[in-house]
Amino acid sequence: MTVVEWESPLPSFVLGVHGVLRWHRWVVDSERRGGFPQPDEEAVFAVTDTGAEALGLVAYPTSPNPMARWSTEEAGGDWAQDGRVREIAWMQARPLNLAHQGWPVWPALACIEDGLRRVGTVEPAGVHAVLPLHLGTHHQERFTGTYEWFELAEEATARREFTVSLYTDGDGAFDPQALLQAINEHASILLDVQPVEQPAAGPVDPDQTEGRWMVAGELHGVHFRCRGPEWSLDMAAFVTDVVAHAAKHAGVAQTVLLTVFRADDENRTA
Repeated sequence: MTVVEWESPLPSFVLGVHGVLRWHRWVVDSERRGGFPQPDEEAVFAVTDTGAEALGLVAYPTSPNPMARWSTEEAGGDWAQDGRVREIAWMQARPLNLAHQGWPVWPALACIEDGLRRVGTVEPAGVHAVLPLHLGTHHQERFTGTYEWFELAEEATARREFTVSLYTDGDGAFDPQALLQAINEHASILLDVQPVEQPAAGPVDPDQTEGRWMVAGELHGVHFRCRGPEWSLDMAAFVTDVVAHAAKHAGVAQTVLLTVFRADDENRTA
């Protein structure tokens, strides 16, 4: 990785995980002593970025890595222990090496989840992603390996319901039917997708998500009810990837806000 790449930064992307985090006992004891995990921003950065660096997925000017997927800029989260659904972790990062790969949504969310599970148990309610789709990325026509991954489950034939929303700056940024067709072309093997007028109870207010400021102006969204073989952060990451690819295929060339939330959760992010 050259100095020029660092001096010509690409627009950032943001990923957020929403749910309930319950600290492990050792974290509770440490917090009582005034140690980890205060302050939250430093704690989230530590538990998510350390794993990514160990796996060779992240790079910095002081530690360049030509194979890295992103460079973390900020991270944070709400770790209040009240049992409510909150934005328990988010990260803002700059993508790297997009010419040879797509958005690093899945590996980044996996690192966030691994970090959170180091400090507690996680009940994921959903994720959001802010992605500048006008950037050129490696185009992936199919997700064949992903299909096989989700078949490796005891209840692979079960169906779980969740809601997907895509928000853009301005109405008429794309044809919703073209988006639906593109989603089905990418993922009909795994997902049953139907358009709906409004998202079901569960998704957060998009205006309250981290990174909302990256989508200028008033948000206009389209919503889909999806049924898939499982509900997990893996599934949420896969769906985010699929919808982002489908949006580009449907002609979206701007920064978008994507949310994927399980449909049966009536809580809201505090």
